[in-house]
Amino acid sequence: MNRNNICIHVGLAVVLITIAAVLGQIERWKTALHGPDKQPTTTVEKTLTLEKNAASSTPEVLVRFKPGVTLEKIRNIAVANHDSLSDEIESVNGLAVIDDLD
Repeated sequence: MNRNNICIHVGLAVVLITIAAVLGQIERWKTALHGPDKQPTTTVEKTLTLEKNAASSTPEVLVRFKPGVTLEKIRNIAVANHDSLSDEIESVNGLAVIDDLD
């Protein structure tokens, strides 16, 4: 290779590298526009259904009354507020479970 042909060889190498770069960029644009391989994607949605019965569908409230309030007084207070007394928790003094019917 003599000194007269080096410009031709360098120019040819630059042109080939440029063509390869342009073709590679065109392939990237195609992939970005159309998506990879155009395979259909499926999504699986899981639906969680909770079964509700009559006992768990009404809101329950735990209420602690002052010491000395009788069970009959607690029932009267619940009825006056359109609620019902479900249970009384014996391990804690004055604690009652009231169903809110409203």
